Amino acid sequence: HGEDAAGDGPDGRQMLPRPANFHDMKPSYPGAAEVLRDGVPGSGMPAWPLITPSEIQAVTYYMRSFYAGTPNRLSQPSASRMQMEGMQ
Repeated sequence: HGEDAAGDGPDGRQMLPRPANFHDMKPSYPGAAEVLRDGVPGSGMPAWPLITPSEIQAVTYYMRSFYAGTPNRLSQPSASRMQMEGMQ
């Protein structure tokens, strides 16, 4: 997701769909838990099957800390963005 969680990290530039930009979305705890446990099929987001509930909570709070307000609308929504939009 990049240093600032803007979806612009060096590895993410090679991925389609692109990594989520957490400045534009604020995932819910249940939605983030699902994505962290199961990953996002067809994207660069792998499943984290060994993550604990307290780790899920910590990662979710961290992801949500980047949210900057009203999301920007992208011209082409990525699969990861569509998955994450269901988390708001």
